[in-house]
Amino acid sequence: MARFLLSVLLAALAAGCAPSRDLVGVVAAAHPGAVFSVPACSRVVALTLDDGPDPRHTPAVLDVLARHGARATFFVVGERVEAHPEVVARAVAEGHELGLHGWTRDPALLLGSARTVRDLDRLAPLVEGFGSVRWVRPSVGFYTPAIRRAVEDRGWRLALGSVYPNDSWVPWTPWLAQAVLRDVRPGGVIVLHDGLGARTRAAAVLDRVLPALARRGYRVTTLSDLVDTARPCPADGPRPDTAD
Repeated sequence: MARFLLSVLLAALAAGCAPSRDLVGVVAAAHPGAVFSVPACSRVVALTLDDGPDPRHTPAVLDVLARHGARATFFVVGERVEAHPEVVARAVAEGHELGLHGWTRDPALLLGSARTVRDLDRLAPLVEGFGSVRWVRPSVGFYTPAIRRAVEDRGWRLALGSVYPNDSWVPWTPWLAQAVLRDVRPGGVIVLHDGLGARTRAAAVLDRVLPALARRGYRVTTLSDLVDTARPCPADGPRPDTAD
């Protein structure tokens, strides 16, 4: 699974565009061990951000989220949590959620299973100082059966996503915002990054995306809130519109 998912994402990077939701759906259907999205009969979507905290960009994202009444799950990096605990404390105080990403930004593909698990074990107590740990997203979405077993043995869950605008590489804020709005669906999981240094555009993207989602009637929330509260539509009941 890991090689296939990575090949999908790398192919998208090479093409300079986001993976199609149909392609992400194929991968998700074949690998139910990770959360890509959840069935939802209401317009609710989870927002997730990777690679922070960043002392400049994460506060800017938090400002945008506060302005638009949205909540998010931040998949954090251990060395950055150590360097900027005040940013993490602010995120938690403002109602956002933390997940485990790794001790560094090094791809899990390069670290291997044993090192990835050791890094998660090193990161978990640090994050638990701010709140409970529920979610893991290994860097670049790469995981092996060994990583999955270790995550599940610790009572955590793997979380990937269904909306990948590829903000790690694409430099155009309007295109990134349009990619999110094109692919978002009820129960989806948006993946952005708040820790890419000068390439970080999450705050600007969200300043475009969140008002548009609000106009469509979406509630933007944490991954845990989405998973705990979303419910599928009854087989014979009405369904929310999937796009506008």
